Amino acid sequence: YFTILKEDLTKAEGKILFTSDIWTDENYCPFIAITTHWISKDNTDHAGSLKLKSGLIAFHYIPSTHSGLNLTMIIL
Repeated sequence: YFTILKEDLTKAEGKILFTSDIWTDENYCPFIAITTHWISKDNTDHAGSLKLKSGLIAFHYIPSTHSGLNLTMIIL
């Protein structure tokens, strides 16, 4: 998955953006997801139209508080 994602990101038109989301499931277990978003050319048609793409970079359980330090340690 990550090999294909890296290849897709190298073909991005312009900037690559990142988003994150933190939530708690029904068992009160907190999770964080990091996603990336970019524009690429859709070569399936002859017009070369642009297509918005997204990919999951990370998905982690958060074993402690949601402090900045703890989130940094989880992400890095």
